[in-house]
Amino acid sequence: MQRVTAETASKLQKNGRIDKVNTLNETHKSKRTMKATKLTIGFREWSKLPDFVETINGEDELLAYEIDNTTALLVAPGECGLAWIEAQAAQWFDDYETETIK
Repeated sequence: MQRVTAETASKLQKNGRIDKVNTLNETHKSKRTMKATKLTIGFREWSKLPDFVETINGEDELLAYEIDNTTALLVAPGECGLAWIEAQAAQWFDDYETETIK
């Protein structure tokens, strides 16, 4: 997808190539930032992790990847999604830690 500046947009409109033009500022008003965190749980609860990862992956726009029996990588669009994942972790696990990666 090519970025359209205000100058090129007006040229395209004059030539009749496009009907409605969104300038660069209009099309990129809300840019999402993906956030990632590493979840580490206590060894006693390792059997819950695969089900937790499956639950997170069932949600739209969220991703969870099980690294090993006690560690998972969790990715969400923004702070709100990450906070929801951490709230879910608090419900699922008694002994866990989260570390923000990005």
